[in-house]
Amino acid sequence: MIHLVYADPKAKVLEKILSGRKTMILRAAAGRRTPYGKVRPGETLYLTEHLGSGKVKACAQVSQVIESGKLEEEACAAFLAPYEEQLALSDAQREKMGQKRFMVLIGIADAHRIEPFSVELPGCKDDWVILEDLDAVRADYSL
Repeated sequence: MIHLVYADPKAKVLEKILSGRKTMILRAAAGRRTPYGKVRPGETLYLTEHLGSGKVKACAQVSQVIESGKLEEEACAAFLAPYEEQLALSDAQREKMGQKRFMVLIGIADAHRIEPFSVELPGCKDDWVILEDLDAVRADYSL
């Protein structure tokens, strides 16, 4: 599968990934939302930014996936603690995570810039989109 991942520009997530300071992505929610249960090692991530240029700017490979069970508030920090360095979370991101009950840690490898391209996903507000065919949503793709 192919995953289109929107990164938080305020926390400089894409910059941290490309510099190698961030080698793990965290997705957390009150329930089991995508990508929980839907991302596997060896799959490809295409990275863009929320409220950015709308261009996909980088890609990476999934190296590992760690999913939590349902977490109580006091267990969230303990679950994340061993991965603090790889996650490189901002203080605001860390604070938000205490309110989430399900977490997915996605290890990433081989993150690199690519020739930027646009995608068209009308009406989609998700920050993680799973695709079968990236070319089907590329705005600049033609047969």
